[in-house]
Order: sequence, then structure tokens, then C-alpha cells
Amino acid sequence: MVVKDFCFPNGVQIKPWNKKRANNILYGQQTNIKENSFVFTLQAQDMNSYDPNVADEFIYCIVTIFEEIVEGKEPNTYFTSQKAMCIMAKYRHFDIYLSILGAIINLYKLERYNILQKNTEYPGAKMAGENLELMNKLKAAT
Repeated sequence: MVVKDFCFPNGVQIKPWNKKRANNILYGQQTNIKENSFVFTLQAQDMNSYDPNVADEFIYCIVTIFEEIVEGKEPNTYFTSQKAMCIMAKYRHFDIYLSILGAIINLYKLERYNILQKNTEYPGAKMAGENLELMNKLKAAT
């Protein structure tokens, strides 16, 4: 079994582009990262075939799921899709890992915003231009 199977046991959901959802993805604040996060454990034995010489150590996996805007294969088509970021560690410092994942996701969203901003065919590009100054302040703060 692969880690992606734990993150998305039912597969990744891809939805048609919706202006309200896209604006929420680009401009919205994720108020509580814990709402979209979960933890699971793997034993070292799970990752290899059974070997009595391998210690029964646990690997802790913390996953955060968020939505992103994805460009379709056709020109000027966009979808929203789920994406997961996972940290696998030997130690149980979940609050620190959540903070790290939150910072990475915010940087990822900012970079994605900048890419979409450059694409003038993106339906939200005109509105995005109006909020560029706000996003630059956010980038400077991080």
C-alpha cells in the first residue's frame, strides 16, 4: 500500500471550475488547519516484508488536504482538485508538523496565485490584479 492510498482512499475529487470556490482557494484563509488534517501510523514491518530483525518502530504520518486550481488540457479550462501534503516522521510533534504544513501550503498557494496571475486567460486574472498589492504584502510578511 502506498501513502497516497491513505491520503485519498476514495481517489482525488476533481470539480469543475466555480468562481466562488476558486476565489475561496486563492483569497480565503484556512481558519483551522486541523479540520483538514489527520494522522496515521505505519510500523517499520509494514514497509518491508516481515523481518524479525527490524524493530517495531512507528512512523507517524500527518496529512493536510487542501484544494487547488488546476489548468485543464484544453486552453482556458480550469478545475479545482484536492491535493495532500504529508510529513512522515519518527517523533510525535504534531503541532510543529501542522505549523510547517500550514506554512508550506500558504507559500504554495501564493506561488500558484502568481502563476495564475501571469496567465491573462485565467477567468479571475482581472480581479486578481486588483488584489496584487494585498498579496505582495502577504508575501513580504512570510
